[in-house]
Amino acid sequence: MMKNLIRKILREQFGSKGENPLSEKEIRLFKYLNKHKTEYPTQQKLLGFIKTMMPFVGRPVSDARFYYEIYTANYRPEGDYENLDKLSFKDFKSFKQRRTPNNTAYEYTSGKIPFKGSNLDGYWDVNNNNQWYYVVKSYDWYPIFLFINDQWYRVSDNYSSSTSKHLSNANPVRYNSGLKDDVYLVTRTEIGELMDGKPFDEIKLDRVSRFTKENKPTAVIGKSRWISMGWGPEKKKANFTIEKIDREGDKVKLFITINKAGTVEGTNRIVINPDGYEVPSDFSDEIEKGIEYRVIQDNSDYLNKDNTVFSFKHVQ
Repeated sequence: MMKNLIRKILREQFGSKGENPLSEKEIRLFKYLNKHKTEYPTQQKLLGFIKTMMPFVGRPVSDARFYYEIYTANYRPEGDYENLDKLSFKDFKSFKQRRTPNNTAYEYTSGKIPFKGSNLDGYWDVNNNNQWYYVVKSYDWYPIFLFINDQWYRVSDNYSSSTSKHLSNANPVRYNSGLKDDVYLVTRTEIGELMDGKPFDEIKLDRVSRFTKENKPTAVIGKSRWISMGWGPEKKKANFTIEKIDREGDKVKLFITINKAGTVEGTNRIVINPDGYEVPSDFSDEIEKGIEYRVIQDNSDYLNKDNTVFSFKHVQ
Protein backbone atom coordinates (compact mmCIF):
# COMPACT_ATOMS: atom_id res chain seq x y z
CA MET A 1 0.00 0.00 0.00
CA MET A 2 1.05 3.62 -0.55
CA LYS A 3 1.27 4.37 3.19
CA ASN A 4 3.55 1.38 3.79
CA LEU A 5 5.79 2.57 0.94
CA ILE A 6 5.91 6.08 2.44
CA ARG A 7 6.84 4.65 5.84
CA LYS A 8 9.68 2.69 4.25
CA ILE A 9 10.98 5.80 2.48
CA LEU A 10 10.85 7.82 5.73
CA ARG A 11 12.67 5.10 7.64
CA GLU A 12 15.41 5.09 4.99
CA GLN A 13 15.52 8.88 4.98
CA PHE A 14 15.77 9.39 8.73
CA GLY A 15 17.10 6.03 9.88
CA SER A 16 20.76 6.78 9.23
CA LYS A 17 23.55 7.22 11.73
CA GLY A 18 24.17 10.68 13.01
CA GLU A 19 23.19 12.99 15.81
CA ASN A 20 22.06 11.48 19.11
CA PRO A 21 18.27 11.92 19.49
CA LEU A 22 18.71 12.45 23.25
CA SER A 23 19.74 15.73 24.83
CA GLU A 24 22.58 15.92 27.36
CA LYS A 25 20.05 16.18 30.21
CA GLU A 26 18.17 13.12 28.95
CA ILE A 27 21.40 11.13 28.65
CA ARG A 28 22.29 12.02 32.24
CA LEU A 29 18.75 11.08 33.35
CA PHE A 30 18.95 7.64 31.72
CA LYS A 31 22.40 7.00 33.19
CA TYR A 32 21.04 7.92 36.62
CA LEU A 33 18.07 5.60 36.13
CA ASN A 34 20.47 2.77 35.30
CA LYS A 35 22.24 3.25 38.63
CA HIS A 36 18.99 3.14 40.62
CA LYS A 37 16.93 0.78 38.46
CA THR A 38 17.19 -2.15 40.89
CA GLU A 39 15.62 -0.02 43.65
CA TYR A 40 12.44 0.23 41.58
CA PRO A 41 11.78 -3.31 40.31
CA THR A 42 8.18 -2.80 39.09
CA GLN A 43 6.78 -0.61 36.33
CA GLN A 44 4.70 1.38 38.80
CA LYS A 45 7.66 2.06 41.10
CA LEU A 46 10.01 3.01 38.28
CA LEU A 47 7.40 5.28 36.71
CA GLY A 48 6.85 6.94 40.10
CA PHE A 49 10.59 7.52 40.44
CA ILE A 50 10.80 9.03 36.95
CA LYS A 51 8.01 11.44 37.89
CA THR A 52 10.21 12.82 40.66
CA MET A 53 13.01 13.37 38.15
CA MET A 54 11.04 15.42 35.64
CA PRO A 55 11.97 18.83 37.14
CA PHE A 56 15.65 18.01 36.56
CA VAL A 57 15.11 17.76 32.80
CA GLY A 58 12.76 20.75 32.76
CA ARG A 59 9.67 18.72 31.89
CA PRO A 60 6.20 18.50 33.50
CA VAL A 61 5.35 15.42 35.56
CA SER A 62 2.87 14.40 32.86
CA ASP A 63 5.86 13.60 30.60
CA ALA A 64 7.04 10.81 32.93
CA ARG A 65 5.21 8.13 30.92
CA PHE A 66 6.96 9.33 27.76
CA TYR A 67 10.39 9.05 29.38
CA TYR A 68 9.55 5.67 30.89
CA GLU A 69 8.67 4.30 27.45
CA ILE A 70 11.73 5.82 25.75
CA TYR A 71 14.04 4.62 28.51
CA THR A 72 12.77 1.04 28.61
CA ALA A 73 12.69 0.77 24.78
CA ASN A 74 16.29 2.04 24.52
CA TYR A 75 17.69 0.50 27.71
CA ARG A 76 21.45 -0.02 27.53
CA PRO A 77 22.91 -2.12 30.39
CA GLU A 78 26.30 -0.42 30.05
CA GLY A 79 24.72 3.02 30.30
CA ASP A 80 26.36 4.27 27.10
CA TYR A 81 23.37 6.34 26.00
CA GLU A 82 25.73 8.88 24.47
CA ASN A 83 26.40 6.30 21.72
CA LEU A 84 22.79 6.22 20.53
CA ASP A 85 22.14 7.54 17.03
CA LYS A 86 19.18 7.75 14.70
CA LEU A 87 19.79 4.21 13.48
CA SER A 88 19.94 2.52 16.88
CA PHE A 89 17.38 4.73 18.64
CA LYS A 90 13.92 3.19 18.96
CA ASP A 91 11.56 6.03 18.08
CA PHE A 92 8.18 6.23 19.83
CA LYS A 93 6.54 6.54 16.40
CA SER A 94 7.29 2.86 15.86
CA PHE A 95 6.06 1.68 19.29
CA LYS A 96 3.22 -0.80 19.36
CA GLN A 97 0.08 0.52 21.02
CA ARG A 98 0.29 0.18 24.81
CA ARG A 99 -2.83 -1.03 26.60
CA THR A 100 -4.06 1.41 29.24
CA PRO A 101 -7.25 2.29 31.14
CA ASN A 102 -8.97 5.33 29.67
CA ASN A 103 -8.43 7.39 32.82
CA THR A 104 -4.65 7.32 32.26
CA ALA A 105 -4.77 7.89 28.48
CA TYR A 106 -3.51 11.47 28.98
CA GLU A 107 -0.16 10.07 30.12
CA TYR A 108 0.28 8.64 26.63
CA THR A 109 -1.17 11.51 24.61
CA SER A 110 1.00 14.08 26.40
CA GLY A 111 4.06 12.14 25.19
CA LYS A 112 2.44 11.25 21.85
CA ILE A 113 2.86 7.53 22.60
CA PRO A 114 0.69 4.98 20.76
CA PHE A 115 -1.93 3.50 23.11
CA LYS A 116 -5.17 1.56 23.11
CA GLY A 117 -7.89 1.99 25.73
CA SER A 118 -11.57 1.15 25.74
CA ASN A 119 -12.99 2.59 22.49
CA LEU A 120 -10.17 5.10 22.67
CA ASP A 121 -6.79 4.92 20.97
CA GLY A 122 -3.87 6.99 19.75
CA TYR A 123 -1.31 6.23 17.08
CA TRP A 124 1.13 7.70 14.56
CA ASP A 125 0.40 7.75 10.85
CA VAL A 126 1.65 9.52 7.74
CA ASN A 127 -0.36 11.28 5.04
CA ASN A 128 0.23 11.53 1.30
CA ASN A 129 2.30 14.71 1.83
CA ASN A 130 4.85 12.68 3.84
CA GLN A 131 3.73 14.42 7.05
CA TRP A 132 3.76 12.39 10.24
CA TYR A 133 0.87 13.01 12.61
CA TYR A 134 -0.33 11.64 15.94
CA VAL A 135 -4.09 11.22 16.19
CA VAL A 136 -6.36 10.22 19.07
CA LYS A 137 -9.65 8.65 18.04
CA SER A 138 -12.89 7.92 19.85
CA TYR A 139 -14.57 4.67 18.83
CA ASP A 140 -11.86 4.06 16.23
CA TRP A 141 -13.26 6.59 13.75
CA TYR A 142 -13.89 9.97 15.36
CA PRO A 143 -10.65 12.04 15.72
CA ILE A 144 -10.65 14.13 18.90
CA PHE A 145 -6.99 15.25 19.20
CA LEU A 146 -4.36 15.71 16.51
CA PHE A 147 -0.67 16.63 16.62
CA ILE A 148 0.82 17.63 13.28
CA ASN A 149 3.56 20.09 12.28
CA ASP A 150 4.42 20.69 15.96
CA GLN A 151 0.88 21.84 16.76
CA TRP A 152 -1.93 20.31 18.86
CA TYR A 153 -5.56 20.48 17.72
CA ARG A 154 -8.75 19.50 19.56
CA VAL A 155 -12.09 18.78 17.93
CA SER A 156 -14.80 21.28 18.88
CA ASP A 157 -17.74 18.97 18.12
CA ASN A 158 -18.73 16.60 20.92
CA TYR A 159 -20.23 13.67 19.05
CA SER A 160 -21.72 12.11 22.22
CA SER A 161 -21.43 12.12 26.02
CA SER A 162 -18.99 9.20 25.83
CA THR A 163 -16.85 11.14 23.34
CA SER A 164 -16.85 14.09 25.75
CA LYS A 165 -15.50 11.74 28.41
CA HIS A 166 -12.84 10.53 25.99
CA LEU A 167 -11.85 14.17 25.40
CA SER A 168 -11.32 14.60 29.13
CA ASN A 169 -9.46 11.30 29.56
CA ALA A 170 -7.11 11.85 26.62
CA ASN A 171 -6.47 15.59 27.05
CA PRO A 172 -2.70 15.96 26.35
CA VAL A 173 -2.48 19.16 28.41
CA ARG A 174 -4.52 17.84 31.35
CA TYR A 175 -1.63 18.40 33.76
CA ASN A 176 0.42 20.81 31.70
CA SER A 177 -1.57 24.05 31.59
CA GLY A 178 1.36 25.83 29.97
CA LEU A 179 0.33 24.27 26.66
CA LYS A 180 -3.35 25.20 26.95
CA ASP A 181 -3.09 28.31 24.79
CA ASP A 182 -1.33 26.29 22.10
CA VAL A 183 -4.19 23.84 21.47
CA TYR A 184 -6.47 25.02 18.66
CA LEU A 185 -10.14 24.09 18.49
CA VAL A 186 -11.15 22.79 15.06
CA THR A 187 -14.29 21.21 13.64
CA ARG A 188 -14.60 17.55 12.68
CA THR A 189 -14.24 18.52 9.01
CA GLU A 190 -11.18 20.68 9.71
CA ILE A 191 -9.37 18.02 11.74
CA GLY A 192 -9.83 15.64 8.81
CA GLU A 193 -8.42 18.27 6.42
CA LEU A 194 -5.39 18.74 8.70
CA MET A 195 -4.77 15.00 8.74
CA ASP A 196 -4.84 15.06 4.94
CA GLY A 197 -2.18 17.78 4.92
CA LYS A 198 -4.15 20.99 4.47
CA PRO A 199 -2.22 23.91 6.07
CA PHE A 200 -3.93 25.48 9.07
CA ASP A 201 -3.37 28.93 7.55
CA GLU A 202 -5.69 27.92 4.69
CA ILE A 203 -8.28 26.66 7.16
CA LYS A 204 -8.16 29.98 9.02
CA LEU A 205 -8.76 31.85 5.76
CA ASP A 206 -11.72 29.57 5.02
CA ARG A 207 -13.13 30.40 8.44
CA VAL A 208 -12.93 34.13 7.74
CA SER A 209 -14.76 33.69 4.44
CA ARG A 210 -17.46 31.51 5.98
CA PHE A 211 -18.02 33.77 8.98
CA THR A 212 -18.39 36.93 6.90
CA LYS A 213 -20.50 35.31 4.16
CA GLU A 214 -22.77 32.90 6.00
CA ASN A 215 -25.73 33.76 8.24
CA LYS A 216 -23.62 33.85 11.40
CA PRO A 217 -23.11 37.66 11.47
CA THR A 218 -26.86 38.37 11.28
CA ALA A 219 -27.35 36.23 14.37
CA VAL A 220 -24.95 38.29 16.50
CA ILE A 221 -25.07 41.84 15.14
CA GLY A 222 -27.13 44.40 17.07
CA LYS A 223 -27.98 42.19 20.03
CA SER A 224 -26.78 43.38 23.44
CA ARG A 225 -25.64 40.81 25.97
CA TRP A 226 -24.25 40.62 29.48
CA ILE A 227 -21.10 38.79 30.51
CA SER A 228 -19.28 38.36 33.81
CA MET A 229 -15.54 37.89 34.26
CA GLY A 230 -13.25 37.19 37.17
CA TRP A 231 -14.36 36.14 40.63
CA GLY A 232 -14.52 37.30 44.24
CA PRO A 233 -13.75 40.99 44.84
CA GLU A 234 -12.21 41.19 41.33
CA LYS A 235 -15.41 40.12 39.56
CA LYS A 236 -16.65 42.44 36.83
CA LYS A 237 -19.70 42.62 34.61
CA ALA A 238 -20.30 44.25 31.23
CA ASN A 239 -23.00 44.74 28.63
CA PHE A 240 -21.90 44.94 25.00
CA THR A 241 -23.23 44.96 21.45
CA ILE A 242 -21.55 43.83 18.22
CA GLU A 243 -22.39 46.70 15.90
CA LYS A 244 -20.71 45.57 12.69
CA ILE A 245 -18.60 42.74 11.23
CA ASP A 246 -16.16 43.38 8.37
CA ARG A 247 -13.38 41.53 6.65
CA GLU A 248 -9.95 43.12 6.93
CA GLY A 249 -7.52 41.22 4.72
CA ASP A 250 -7.21 37.72 6.12
CA LYS A 251 -8.99 38.62 9.38
CA VAL A 252 -12.49 39.22 10.73
CA LYS A 253 -12.92 42.67 12.28
CA LEU A 254 -15.63 43.17 14.89
CA PHE A 255 -16.81 46.61 15.98
CA ILE A 256 -18.11 46.40 19.54
CA THR A 257 -19.79 48.96 21.75
CA ILE A 258 -19.44 48.46 25.50
CA ASN A 259 -22.71 49.88 26.84
CA LYS A 260 -22.09 49.40 30.57
CA ALA A 261 -19.31 48.02 32.73
CA GLY A 262 -18.66 47.84 36.44
CA THR A 263 -17.70 45.75 39.41
CA VAL A 264 -20.01 43.16 40.97
CA GLU A 265 -21.50 43.31 44.45
CA GLY A 266 -23.47 40.66 46.30
CA THR A 267 -24.84 37.83 44.18
CA ASN A 268 -24.49 39.41 40.74
CA ARG A 269 -25.46 43.09 40.99
CA ILE A 270 -23.38 45.44 38.87
CA VAL A 271 -22.03 48.61 40.49
CA ILE A 272 -21.39 51.37 37.97
CA ASN A 273 -19.20 54.33 38.87
CA PRO A 274 -21.31 57.45 38.12
CA ASP A 275 -18.16 59.16 36.85
CA GLY A 276 -17.42 56.30 34.49
CA TYR A 277 -13.94 54.80 34.14
CA GLU A 278 -10.73 55.73 32.35
CA VAL A 279 -10.01 54.44 28.85
CA PRO A 280 -7.43 53.09 28.46
CA SER A 281 -6.86 51.67 31.95
CA ASP A 282 -6.36 48.29 33.59
CA PHE A 283 -10.12 48.14 34.15
CA SER A 284 -11.06 48.85 30.51
CA ASP A 285 -8.37 46.43 29.29
CA GLU A 286 -9.81 43.62 31.43
CA ILE A 287 -13.32 44.30 30.13
CA GLU A 288 -12.13 44.23 26.52
CA LYS A 289 -10.14 41.03 27.03
CA GLY A 290 -13.12 39.36 28.69
CA ILE A 291 -15.37 40.26 25.76
CA GLU A 292 -12.78 39.11 23.21
CA TYR A 293 -12.46 35.75 24.95
CA ARG A 294 -16.23 35.23 25.13
CA VAL A 295 -16.90 36.22 21.51
CA ILE A 296 -14.17 33.88 20.23
CA GLN A 297 -15.36 31.02 22.46
CA ASP A 298 -18.96 31.46 21.32
CA ASN A 299 -17.86 31.36 17.67
CA SER A 300 -14.97 28.91 17.95
CA ASP A 301 -15.90 27.15 14.69
CA TYR A 302 -14.94 30.38 12.91
CA LEU A 303 -12.86 32.64 15.13
CA ASN A 304 -9.56 32.38 16.97
CA LYS A 305 -7.09 34.86 18.37
CA ASP A 306 -5.07 34.84 15.12
CA ASN A 307 -7.83 35.64 12.65
CA THR A 308 -9.88 38.15 14.65
CA VAL A 309 -9.43 41.89 15.24
CA PHE A 310 -11.55 43.88 17.72
CA SER A 311 -12.41 47.57 17.70
CA PHE A 312 -14.05 48.82 20.94
CA LYS A 313 -16.11 51.87 21.72
CA HIS A 314 -16.86 52.62 25.39
CA VAL A 315 -20.15 54.39 26.23
CA GLN A 316 -19.98 56.06 29.68
